[in-house]
Amino acid sequence: MKSVLRSVFVVWLACAGLLPVLAQDEGLVSVPVGEGYTVSIPEAWTVEDDGEGFVIASDEAGITMQFTDPALLPDLVDIEDVAGPAELLTKLNETLLDIETDANSVNKITLGELDAVTVSVMGEADNTISAYLITFDDELFGYANALVDAEAEDGTSTVETIVASFAPAEATNEPCTIMAEAENTVRVRTGPGATRAALVFLPTDETFTPIDSTTVDDGSLWFQMDIDQVLPGSAAAALWVAADEVTASGGCDVLAPPSATLAEATPTEATSEPDTEAVSSPGGNTPQAGTWTRTLATTTTVVCGGSTPQYLATEQIIEELVDTAPLSLTEASGDVFVFAGDTYTRDQPDRYILTEGSLIEGDFINVLAVVGVESSAAMSGGITFSFVEQGVSCSVSIPFTMTAN
Repeated sequence: MKSVLRSVFVVWLACAGLLPVLAQDEGLVSVPVGEGYTVSIPEAWTVEDDGEGFVIASDEAGITMQFTDPALLPDLVDIEDVAGPAELLTKLNETLLDIETDANSVNKITLGELDAVTVSVMGEADNTISAYLITFDDELFGYANALVDAEAEDGTSTVETIVASFAPAEATNEPCTIMAEAENTVRVRTGPGATRAALVFLPTDETFTPIDSTTVDDGSLWFQMDIDQVLPGSAAAALWVAADEVTASGGCDVLAPPSATLAEATPTEATSEPDTEAVSSPGGNTPQAGTWTRTLATTTTVVCGGSTPQYLATEQIIEELVDTAPLSLTEASGDVFVFAGDTYTRDQPDRYILTEGSLIEGDFINVLAVVGVESSAAMSGGITFSFVEQGVSCSVSIPFTMTAN
């Protein structure tokens, strides 16, 4: 593993060309649509309200959206005279956009927790016109349409995310979001508690949405993060940040901690000499002592920030994909084994984690390896290198298999 760790420097060079030009996550503002409805619009967008129930929002990338006050829909179309949402959508398109769409071309989709229908047609200059009808209840609907230029990046995804926020004002709950105010101040850890292994620093000037929270024995509050949002491709089972290290806004108080308070466990990660006697055995399958062979996958996944995963040939960053070494059990319970000079500790039944973390040349790097025991002679898992490059969190993930010889 030491030779693998040294090769991270090569990975850095590879990632430098892969780092996307990331626009900072835009804050959202709640925009009224009529008197009883709101929609969340990126604060950098231009918003116009004509005062008659129509709101137009646009950005500089080529997206223009229009939202109609649901209270106006009965005046535009005889809702009681239509067969269903698909027909209602086509009639609204005729009335508001002066375009004809076939009800048979309308697709059913889900936006957030709401049912919706949508239809798209090609406009002039290769742009796309999309219309959406959201069902709030049996007699209440929300209508929106969007004009997306062909060159607008992630246009459909952006539009549908915004449309999904269109809702009755009383049903709109501002989500909990957090952010790091300064660089290298918020450590992302594998569990709640200051003694748990830290993988990377949370990037600054980006907003993140926690998925849960808990309070540990010392009374500190911790937010559980979405792995796909914070560190895509990570082999970590969970990611947590301390609430007192971040700036939180929105409905963070509704992230109710679990009924049982989690104890800040004695770490089994990120310590060079783990106190294995302080951790009770979780049991499960145990690998047999003897000579084992570890084989790395030929493809490595690299993700920086929220970018699309990139794939590299593993041999570009690690010369030897196969290594053979003795595996020894250092505890009678089988809760700790050593392979190729690296110590692995069982943290749950049938799973071990590498107990290693490093600070190299001022940049926070962590190597996390998770190994699942399939039988006494077979294991599989993944190695994840986590680091910050040019202020962006990156992860490099390599699956592997291990077999007893």
